[in-house]
Amino acid sequence: MTCQPAAVAGRVSIYPCTPFFGAEKVQPATIENLNQLAANRGQTLSQLALAWILRKPEMVTALIGASRPEQIHENARAVERLDFTDDELKRINQILA
Repeated sequence: MTCQPAAVAGRVSIYPCTPFFGAEKVQPATIENLNQLAANRGQTLSQLALAWILRKPEMVTALIGASRPEQIHENARAVERLDFTDDELKRINQILA
């Protein structure tokens, strides 16, 4: 499968073949809701997505791209908040459903 960006939110490109977003086209409301959840956790959208992926036991690799050194540091900070509450995980699942 060839992955093409379905949406771009700031610096985060959303690819439909990633497990965070599934195969559907990402709606703007999805991005807004995930941005709000990320902000409530003190994270960026990319940090939220990476933290969520890193908590998935079936994931062996998370590919992260960066065009500036600051982005590498920002993405690395995702591991500081891998502690999702049950409510946060439920909310992510609701948003992505």
